[in-house]
Amino acid sequence: MIWRNKSETDPNLIQADPNNDPNVIQIIELIQNNPKISRAELAEKLQISERKTRMCIELLKRDGALIREGSTKRGKWIVIGN
Repeated sequence: MIWRNKSETDPNLIQADPNNDPNVIQIIELIQNNPKISRAELAEKLQISERKTRMCIELLKRDGALIREGSTKRGKWIVIGN
């Protein structure tokens, strides 16, 4: 995850490898088991903040691994690939 737009040579660059983030992997697994799961439910099951959950979901959406179909209340998550 890169949360600041800076050059790659910048020593202050905040970066982590999303492929090694266990939360991202667990979110994908939970969504595959229940595509209608909410962000709040994901946060509760993973025992992480809703903000962290939202950031992981945004990362997955940006990378094209996850999309949301339908409305917030009645929609569902779709995992792409995997």
